[in-house]
Amino acid sequence: MQTKTIFEVFRESASLYAANVAFEYRKSGQSVLVTYQELYENVCSARKGLYQLGLRKGDRCAILSENRIEWAITDLACQGLGAITVPIYPTLPTEQVSQLLSDSAAKVVVASDKKQVAKLSAISSGNSSQFTTVVMDVEPVEGMVAFASLLSGDISSTVSDSDLDGIIKEMKVDDTATFIYTSGTTGTPKGAMLSHRALLHTGIAAREFVHLDAKDVFLSFLPLCHIIERVGGHYLPLSIGARVFYSEGVFAIKNELSSVRP
Repeated sequence: MQTKTIFEVFRESASLYAANVAFEYRKSGQSVLVTYQELYENVCSARKGLYQLGLRKGDRCAILSENRIEWAITDLACQGLGAITVPIYPTLPTEQVSQLLSDSAAKVVVASDKKQVAKLSAISSGNSSQFTTVVMDVEPVEGMVAFASLLSGDISSTVSDSDLDGIIKEMKVDDTATFIYTSGTTGTPKGAMLSHRALLHTGIAAREFVHLDAKDVFLSFLPLCHIIERVGGHYLPLSIGARVFYSEGVFAIKNELSSVRP
């Protein structure tokens, strides 16, 4: 029976496989490797930063971004606070993004690039939505926070890891970990509330039929907003100390299959 939350499972992997590569991705044509130890340190820093921004247990944090290391860090940091992650497809138009942010009552929104930030700016100026915007690739303007500042500790000086450890002890595996919204093809999108137990169960069940371990490599190409990728290409590999390689896109998959050898 599953008795650990997502953050507890991740923290255990970070301890057991500290030197293993957790994520690999390309940046400016070069391969970037992030070990479990480095990932854990970044997640803890982001956790403190998000807490300093007012994110608390049960609050919603939306992620409006493509697959990238910051997506993973944000999600794991939220799980370490007992907050609820709300993934939003970056391909959605501004109106739909606004609907999902309103319905989920997101307190913080982490966005990737200028296109996504422009959507949030339009939403903020068009109504009374109250959320803090954290930006990855864009120079923050007044009222926004740079994602890099979460990792550097610039906004988290008044809270420590030990201050937040008590939250983990109070969390239950049946607490809600994420909202996954339906596509809306048959009406207004509805948010499914999924627990830590639900998100981890598929990975645990899969390992009863397929041998998977820390030597394996996973090629992540489906959107992390999709439940299949979230469960099978995110939580599953992180739970066993395996490596996740972020694909550069559908046109790169053919070469990645031979070079990455997932």
